[in-house]
Amino acid sequence: MRKGTGIPAHVDANEGVASGDGTRVRVDGAVQYIGLGISELDECTDPGESGDRLIAYDASALDHKLLALPELPSGVGTPVVSTVDIYTADDTWTKPAGCTAVHVIVIGGGGGGGSGRKGAAATHRCGGGGGGGGGYTEAFLAASGLAATVAVTVGVGGTGAAAQATNDSNGTSGGAGGTSSFGTHLRATGGSGGAGGTNSASNGAQTVGGVGMESGSVGGGAVSSGGLGPGNSVSAGAGGGAGRGVTSSNVVSTGMGGGVPLATTSTSSAGGAVAGGAGTAGTDGATDEVAGSGGGGGGGNGTAEADGGAGGAGGTGGGGGGGGGGSTNGTAGASGAGGTGGVGVVIVRSFY
Repeated sequence: MRKGTGIPAHVDANEGVASGDGTRVRVDGAVQYIGLGISELDECTDPGESGDRLIAYDASALDHKLLALPELPSGVGTPVVSTVDIYTADDTWTKPAGCTAVHVIVIGGGGGGGSGRKGAAATHRCGGGGGGGGGYTEAFLAASGLAATVAVTVGVGGTGAAAQATNDSNGTSGGAGGTSSFGTHLRATGGSGGAGGTNSASNGAQTVGGVGMESGSVGGGAVSSGGLGPGNSVSAGAGGGAGRGVTSSNVVSTGMGGGVPLATTSTSSAGGAVAGGAGTAGTDGATDEVAGSGGGGGGGNGTAEADGGAGGAGGTGGGGGGGGGGSTNGTAGASGAGGTGGVGVVIVRSFY
């Protein structure tokens, strides 16, 4: 668990709480959240001054609104202190003295990647599918409605599927990510595990992400000639990339990179680009600014003499693990193992 402090802009408690420029405010009259950006305000701002303005982004209308300060409640610009607790393992949140409200984010664990198939030359040897990203849920809660302590449950990342060393063996599926929750108040489920590689040209559909206010993005579905790409998320966990496969014509596909949360500046994790090359790990999220994480890249293919590459691990914050690469029968050359899904996260910001 990590802690931090901040001094965001304050909107009177009768109307809502803002945790800073660009974050969300619940306006009771509108029964919705709007993102705030402050323009032309200074520390001496008077709500009665007609020259000062506040720009609000109305997500329901997909449009910005320019509001005069006389339309706002008194107290705009008054500092309010907040602290943040970040949990990446099960724990207990204790309500701080003087706390009036909390903003909570929960993200489920990412699904583990599937392992690749080990099969004969001139047959399809699919890589494993990438794990789905963990779902995302957030809410503002009045502190008066919370007990003195609240159980925090953080979903574990799904296990990556084991490599296949036996000739003519399909890969196995990765494990599902666990559910994250803040007491009984809100929850988000983990992503599904990626499918194991088979001797079909297609390894099946993309892997389903976890469920929440925002669903986790899909993991890549492997085919012997490439893959169905993983999805990018906004704030939820992103899906893992599919492993590199080989067609019945012995043409090698490209290992796929993992997805990324679009609310970040993260780039996609790389898939294994050469035989035996491992996929890279997804970028960690799980901060008080960015919660969701990137999915792991898919592993490279194997040969009769060399193991397939393992899928990359999903990032902390619900990233899906990458799928392992497919491989070819021989005395050596196991298929690639799936990458482990990223652990979920629970973030609690308390306002005073």
